[in-house]
Amino acid sequence: MSEVIPFHENDAELFSSRKSARPGPVITSDGEEEWLVERIIDSRRVGRSFQYLVRFTGYGPEEDQWLPGQELWENAALTVWLDNHIS
Repeated sequence: MSEVIPFHENDAELFSSRKSARPGPVITSDGEEEWLVERIIDSRRVGRSFQYLVRFTGYGPEEDQWLPGQELWENAALTVWLDNHIS
């Protein structure tokens, strides 16, 4: 007999106090807000540059955003994406 029980997503209407808090931004030394990127989901060409569909740490797909490549230039998630998608 297995002691593992299936996972059931929280019903926020029944158990609102169990809802996990979403992480806030990191405030840089110059006062700018930066959000942690979990991973890049997709990319698309826009004119001469690229945009990347970004999933932020602690947020679901409904919060994914297209960001210009120059905003992600030094982000580790972009490095991973490029390593896996450029031949």
